[in-house]
Amino acid sequence: MTTRPMLGNRPELDLTITDAEPMAGLRAATALRFAMRRLAKDYMRLAREDGHDWQEIGTALGFERLAESRISVAGAAYDYATGNTAFGQRSFAWICHQCRGTVIDRGPEAGSPADCEEGHADGCRRLATAIAAWDASWVDGEPR
Repeated sequence: MTTRPMLGNRPELDLTITDAEPMAGLRAATALRFAMRRLAKDYMRLAREDGHDWQEIGTALGFERLAESRISVAGAAYDYATGNTAFGQRSFAWICHQCRGTVIDRGPEAGSPADCEEGHADGCRRLATAIAAWDASWVDGEPR
């Protein structure tokens, strides 16, 4: 801990504040940032397991404003969940409550759930419903 002037440009006011030493504070803030990201990823996993899609997750994360910049809200959520990697294809794992399969999710930009949700058990109703919804979202080969 350290004590410093509350107003750095007005030390003559003799107002002080006790705060963390700058490097210790920086380390603590960084640890908190990583802990918050881990917690957010845990909740994203739970949301996927509960049936929420990447669009809904992106909206919950506050990414809906990205739609104005032509960035997919769903894609931004998936990017946030998986992080950036230069080592091949990214994925996000979660457990399907319908079939109990471990799903390797390749993200909303990977196409149909049949192609991007590997690991559902044969005959999984959740996967069938997701595929039907995805198929219904297309008209004449174009997204609605």
